[in-house]
Amino acid sequence: GIPADRQVVVVVGGSSGARVINEAMVEALPRFRQRRNIMILHVTGRYSDGEYDAVADTASHLERLGITGDTSSWYRRYVYMENLQDAYAAADLIICRGGAGTLTEVSICGRPSVIVPLATAAEDHQAFNARELARRGAARVLYQEAAWVKGRVLSIVSPTKLADLVSELLDSPPVLQEMAMASHAVPRRDSLELILGEISSLLAGH
Repeated sequence: GIPADRQVVVVVGGSSGARVINEAMVEALPRFRQRRNIMILHVTGRYSDGEYDAVADTASHLERLGITGDTSSWYRRYVYMENLQDAYAAADLIICRGGAGTLTEVSICGRPSVIVPLATAAEDHQAFNARELARRGAARVLYQEAAWVKGRVLSIVSPTKLADLVSELLDSPPVLQEMAMASHAVPRRDSLELILGEISSLLAGH
């Protein structure tokens, strides 16, 4: 279980995970560790290719930062979470990608979010989704940016910007509450009534 006094942050990058989110979150952990009432539920995913392994690289990154041993009082890492909806229900804030499926789940749960759109998404649809939720007051958007890393230009999420934004929101419960209300209002909850009304109109020949 999670102590009732904790502010719960759920971090998820989709079914396979998201490297840039994983790396930024782990790099920001020393900042978050200083907060006495935080609980981070970090779902890394199982993504693996010749260059990056979500499980192994996250573990080694934590070790390099000296975040070892029992961290369950403030940080819990998962490869996969079977009942993600339960984590969403407990969350004060969700950090996620901008896919339609993920954002629909977050909105149905009525949770505020920090959205990191996938920079290579087709027609930039994730950024469009993220901006729309931000426009409605339900989310904040954190974009990937180019950075020079080990002799290469890579697309990353700034750990400093992530930590600053999350800390700002957690320090402002009224803002989180307003974002939660806006998130809850995003999904159409009268879908059945709309369908039945449309059928009635068709039957009436309208």
